[in-house]
Amino acid sequence: CTSEDPQAVKLHGLSEQLFARTWENCGENGNFLMSPLSLIEVLGMVSEGAGGETRSQLENLFGYNTNAVSQYMRFLENNLPSSKDSKLEIANSIWIRDTEALQVQEDFLQRVKGYYDAAVFRAAFDDSTVKDINQWCADNTDGMIDEMLEQIEPLQMMFLINAICFDAKWAEPYEKSDVFDGRFTLEDGSETEVS
Repeated sequence: CTSEDPQAVKLHGLSEQLFARTWENCGENGNFLMSPLSLIEVLGMVSEGAGGETRSQLENLFGYNTNAVSQYMRFLENNLPSSKDSKLEIANSIWIRDTEALQVQEDFLQRVKGYYDAAVFRAAFDDSTVKDINQWCADNTDGMIDEMLEQIEPLQMMFLINAICFDAKWAEPYEKSDVFDGRFTLEDGSETEVS
């Protein structure tokens, strides 16, 4: 992926919009962390099961047809950088309530397995499923996210989950001498003391 790649440029623009909207809605309440790549991964998986107006709206959001987005995300996942000093891994899963009331089309599951390498689980959606989902998240984030859910609500029928694990050393590590006390100007213009 290069900066000249029109697909990357469009998805980068989508990432900026998602970040701005998330900041508007929850940024003032404190720090938050958002992965635009995770959102695009999950929306891509959603698009594999969408049709009609919903699919058109997702394609409008992406700026491309959903097949192109899925192919691009598969390419990206297959070409993630990795070395002994850095790790970047992406994992996807779909958790489906095991009930006859919900029939999930097999071609949808095959597409998300193929494009997004998603693991598919059918489960009772009880306390053991909460434990299993939390364990999946912990396993796929090197333990950095060990609780995704506290409980599953009765009307929840499916979860599409993305985990991104990034662990790397600084190219130029911070030394103690690099950290000093100073003043930081906040967005509202006020200043605060920080290290």
